[in-house]
Amino acid sequence: MMRSRFNEEKIISNLREKEAGQKTADVCRRHGISDATFYKWKAKYGGLEISDAKRLKGLEDENARLKKLLAEAMLDNAMLKETYGDDEETIGFIQRLLGYALTGTCEEHMLAFCYGTGGNGKGVLLNTVQRIFGSYAATAAVETFTSSTYERHSTDQAMLRGRRLVLAQETDDGQRWAEAKIKRITGGDEITARYMRQDNFTYTPQFTLIIAGNHKPSLRNVDEAIKRRLIMIPFDHTVPADRRDPKLAEALEAEWSGILAWIIEGCLEWQRIGLNPSASIRGATNDYLLEEDALGRFLGERCQPIELFEGNETPTRTIFGDWQEWCATTGEHAGTEKSFSQKLADRGYERAKHPNTRTSMFRRLRLKTTQST
Repeated sequence: MMRSRFNEEKIISNLREKEAGQKTADVCRRHGISDATFYKWKAKYGGLEISDAKRLKGLEDENARLKKLLAEAMLDNAMLKETYGDDEETIGFIQRLLGYALTGTCEEHMLAFCYGTGGNGKGVLLNTVQRIFGSYAATAAVETFTSSTYERHSTDQAMLRGRRLVLAQETDDGQRWAEAKIKRITGGDEITARYMRQDNFTYTPQFTLIIAGNHKPSLRNVDEAIKRRLIMIPFDHTVPADRRDPKLAEALEAEWSGILAWIIEGCLEWQRIGLNPSASIRGATNDYLLEEDALGRFLGERCQPIELFEGNETPTRTIFGDWQEWCATTGEHAGTEKSFSQKLADRGYERAKHPNTRTSMFRRLRLKTTQST
């Protein structure tokens, strides 16, 4: 962290130049400081000896350290420790994530989803952080980032300009991510939006997006871009009713400055090692992606790879027909044959033509029930 070039000894020396009869403007010009800084020093250090000023600084540093320790203890004991126990890796990740949100950069290209039933502290944590961020944070409707049958007005996105942290809470059962919009927003692409009855404007997003809910929205296509973006943060421990503190948010308010110092430390740690999700978060994210990867499940259940191009791969149209039947049984979205083929190509399967029939197929892929073409 950058240190001031003026220690207590230099500050007292500058103030004494004024006491010796020099003009304030001349003192400020000589030392490259503003009038406001000079008068701030005067209010704080005026009349003090150097030893007194150093003692005051020491007391301030100790007070700040104690406030930070108290804030950390309250966060740990009241919320994070209650939820994660001795999982210091996950607590450290949450600290780095919130610190990253201070920066106004989207270089991580990520969306964090905090999930779990009620009574686990995620709401208190996020609401506290939002209030600490003040006008640098905004609350958005979950529907801004989930799919719907109609296009929402861009006011939802207009209000996110200039924010560092965007929170959305309370997902409903059966919602689905608006995958293209999430990729665009978290990828740092410019956003064009407008307020009601106003002209369009374009801005570059600067915010970290954190969404929380009791239900996990579904994914239609688990591709590499989505895999890179989604981070699942489980809040799967419910605090017993007799141990919940209804005044916890109020108690934490008194420690906002210490909590902010804790978040700033997280920012410095992020600059050092990145977000670095914990093992439990990586596991929760992988489990979710596997659950949502309908095509991956279909390939594992109904298809088999062929080691060599033998000419007996199943035609693409036949595989697609089986995919439609599988989707009808499992409640998944089948889409078109064209989109299905593109998803297979995205997974590394090579398009080809049967050497005899010239029908479309993918090399080294056939249905388990198909012995020949």
